[in-house]
Amino acid sequence: CGDDYLGTSWDYAERSALLRLANGTVLARFRRPTVTADRRNIGVVSRFLADEIAKTKLPVGRFHVIPRGVEFPLGRDVDRPRENPPTFLVAARISADKGQTVVIDAAARLHRQDPDREWKVRFVGKRLDAQHPGYYDGLHRRLADHGIAHRFEWRELVPRDDVLRMMRTAVAGISAATYGEPFANTIIETLGSGTPLIVSDVGSVHEVVTDETDGLIYSAEDSEALADRMH
Repeated sequence: CGDDYLGTSWDYAERSALLRLANGTVLARFRRPTVTADRRNIGVVSRFLADEIAKTKLPVGRFHVIPRGVEFPLGRDVDRPRENPPTFLVAARISADKGQTVVIDAAARLHRQDPDREWKVRFVGKRLDAQHPGYYDGLHRRLADHGIAHRFEWRELVPRDDVLRMMRTAVAGISAATYGEPFANTIIETLGSGTPLIVSDVGSVHEVVTDETDGLIYSAEDSEALADRMH
């Protein structure tokens, strides 16, 4: 279980045998197959997620925390050349819960402090306009209001290998989520690539990062604190 879909899966499993049969035959063409779960042992990606599931009172025998890993060699050459101008990479879907507005407001603070200093922010991720109508356009309006559109670059459909290359050459990776991430891939991928990490204080982050040892943690949704970390 890598996210909070377990409750939905359980709901299907608890339905009557007749309804489950209907789901698997007549209704199969209209929906995904039903997912059932072995209640005795549940594998989750973080202690945080186990605690969140436990709050739902689902009948679980035992949780097994199995964190995610990276699928590439660790980037031990941390003194490698970086992009010029220095680039902050935000690799996440473009949606309200990923904190792009916080990043923009933090960048505006940096710009006001030193408008002539060169740096930029690159957003890489898929737009989710259907789930978050108007959010993408609102981000661009926010940039225009702050007068910092020239500091931002947008990439949507980027192959995974290209994202990893961008991580390796970024001055830092930012994970600005405003909700409890069960175990964000981008956090461990940034660390694994040998690039500094700036991450919001939500979800499972303390299972991965020790502040000012493995990365820099700031209070979620606090653009001033994020700006200080970026500075």
